Amino acid sequence: MKSHTYELNDEKQIKVVIRGLAKDFDTIEIISHLQNQGFAPTLCHPIRNRQSNTNFNLFLVTLPKMPKSKEIYQLEFIGRMRVTIESLRKKQSPGQCYNCQEIFHHSRLCTRNPRSMKCAGPHRSRECPNTKDTPSK
Repeated sequence: MKSHTYELNDEKQIKVVIRGLAKDFDTIEIISHLQNQGFAPTLCHPIRNRQSNTNFNLFLVTLPKMPKSKEIYQLEFIGRMRVTIESLRKKQSPGQCYNCQEIFHHSRLCTRNPRSMKCAGPHRSRECPNTKDTPSK
């Protein structure tokens, strides 16, 4: 039986946005600087503008939920750059799964059969043979 599951509060990670770095700043350097400060980042990547397919001056960092991780908000510098660190703002609308196209759950925890957003076929949207110009069903 295919289904989806929800992430427990204890398993959720802290997601923060780093502002003030250049668009092309190396994510490996961000991770190493945070590790030197005693944090344990699990993920770091630039936030992209979907329309223009370019990076913003923002970086998303994911940290495990532990007391030390909450101290990241007091961090003022990465390298020699002054930064501000904010919580990731959640969307107001319910989330949609990029795997099965259902709502109220995330694709990371989805075990349902994939469904294309372009043609509603039984495959992922990125594997769909239809182009963006093809009208959807």
